[in-house]
Amino acid sequence: MWKSMGPLIIIFLLTSCGEKKSIEPGITSRSSLIEIKGAPQATQKVPGGEVLIYRGNEKFQISSEKVSATFRDPTGDERNVLYWRHRFRDCSVKEFPLSEELIPEMELKCAARGQSIVFVKNSGKVSRITEYEKN
Repeated sequence: MWKSMGPLIIIFLLTSCGEKKSIEPGITSRSSLIEIKGAPQATQKVPGGEVLIYRGNEKFQISSEKVSATFRDPTGDERNVLYWRHRFRDCSVKEFPLSEELIPEMELKCAARGQSIVFVKNSGKVSRITEYEKN
């Protein structure tokens, strides 16, 4: 049995030990981002830089030729505010409204991890996740 599984184990080891490229705000350059993710579907100019937009509503803000922040939609358990409250349990979080509407969007921010989430107050549902350079 082990003889027949040998090639599969080797392939698994080669693919799992391969270099995994990550995108880190404050470190990854614009050119490295494009090398990792490919050409963006769209680009928007914003004050101080630009935003590169990719499939799945994944966005990367570029300032001074570096990725300064990433924005993406939540998936799976990330859609629940409770998931993030548990994930940020060891972090000094700040929660504040993003608007003065009757039911505002709120931001829950963990600066030590360089992450925040945005959700509608009292809904329990996350609308986007942001990662930025850690403090």
